[in-house]
Amino acid sequence: MARSSKVLVISVLALMLSCMCMQACAQKDKLMTDIGQKKYDASIMGQNLQSTDSRLAERQQSVDQGLDKLSVEEKNRIKQDIHNTANYLSGWKKDVARLENDYEKLYQRSNEYQLTPEEQASVNREMSEFKANIEKLKTHLKNIQDKMDHIVKKIGEA
Repeated sequence: MARSSKVLVISVLALMLSCMCMQACAQKDKLMTDIGQKKYDASIMGQNLQSTDSRLAERQQSVDQGLDKLSVEEKNRIKQDIHNTANYLSGWKKDVARLENDYEKLYQRSNEYQLTPEEQASVNREMSEFKANIEKLKTHLKNIQDKMDHIVKKIGEA
């Protein structure tokens, strides 16, 4: 009887350990999935901001070449574009701040798990890329703001 009890206890402990290992693996997988998703979100946002930045560069070039060369309709389109972009800009800034917060949370989570050296290297690489994406977003936001300010100043001088 004692032998079967010991076998049962050992079996239960082995099962518990197995479950704990599976849970830890699932948590690590979830961490990597979450990092990948946030990196993707930042990448998509970066594409949108790059497009806006490029469009404003074209607007800035048109304005710099001389407002007298622009039709009234074109001036109005530029003004409307600046107005619309200004409305989006505060939301974009909040999105970037949210991504920075997500980065900090993911970084903290990554330190909670006991990762193998390979897993840690993978997490570090992904987190580094995510942080770089956030920095690119900040640069786009600054460029957009600078271009908007320049265009508004030029139009205001006319």
